[in-house]
Amino acid sequence: MLNKPVKKPTKVDQLLQSSRQISDESAGGRAEIAKGIVSALLGPSPETPSMKIPLSKICRNPFQPRVEFNPQELKILADSILEAGGLIHPIMTRRLPSGDYELLAGERRLQAHEKILLWPEIDAIVRDLDNATSAKVTIIENLNRVDLSDFEKSRALPILRDHNAATTNVELAKILGCDEKLIRSLWKFQSLPPAILDQLMITPRILTVTFVDEVLAWCEKGFEAVVAEALKLAAMGKLKNKGILTFIERKAVARNGLKISKGHELKNAQAQHLATMLVGRSKITLEIPRGVDISLIERAVSAAITEIQTAETPE
Repeated sequence: MLNKPVKKPTKVDQLLQSSRQISDESAGGRAEIAKGIVSALLGPSPETPSMKIPLSKICRNPFQPRVEFNPQELKILADSILEAGGLIHPIMTRRLPSGDYELLAGERRLQAHEKILLWPEIDAIVRDLDNATSAKVTIIENLNRVDLSDFEKSRALPILRDHNAATTNVELAKILGCDEKLIRSLWKFQSLPPAILDQLMITPRILTVTFVDEVLAWCEKGFEAVVAEALKLAAMGKLKNKGILTFIERKAVARNGLKISKGHELKNAQAQHLATMLVGRSKITLEIPRGVDISLIERAVSAAITEIQTAETPE
């Protein structure tokens, strides 16, 4: 049997592997790796001088996955730019057919100019890139420099896929520096209803990948409004992580007319004990003595649920 030739890793593959080996606490290390990956993607080019570009001519990048920008961090960045008398590292852009410029790297620097410094122009380097390379450059810059939330990482997936920058979960995992299992979980954010996604666009860190599967399941069961209410409370700081699920479960049970109770005794027509039914937040548990006819249990459970719902329904 002939051995398959081993594919030699590219420079980008090697840099991505190095990026995964750097500790999460080493922000400076990640930034250096990001520079190396971006340089490899851009390829060799002569030293490009920067130029002044009016802010009005710069378009936001459609490949930008980040939705959250800390105002305090922007203020610190603006102060450092002001102290240095301008940008030490110009932003990176690409020229569009319209004559405008699309931002590739430097969203925070651009926002500092727009929102705090109020300068009309910014130093920028202009590169010629296709959509796929632009998507990779923008996403890798953000993934490695400042940690994205799980929701923001999930937004990177369709961006990379739709522009043929990464077409499989294996390729996506390589770019994000994680395993395929995490990629599959991150995709679930994109299946959430539009109203839930709108909330996450405002406060992306209120829902982590650990709980997205269960939250999505509640939405698919018809409790989208309850989920939206829980996430709004989370955005206000009143709920967090497991507390979001607990709130949804309680509301969902109440909406179905099932009261959370210690237990209901199930009896047959002769008032003999059959079993104890425990109604929880998201499940019903039966404690059945040995030898009891299961068919009698089914009828008793149905009758008990009807009784509970009737008791909880206002006259």
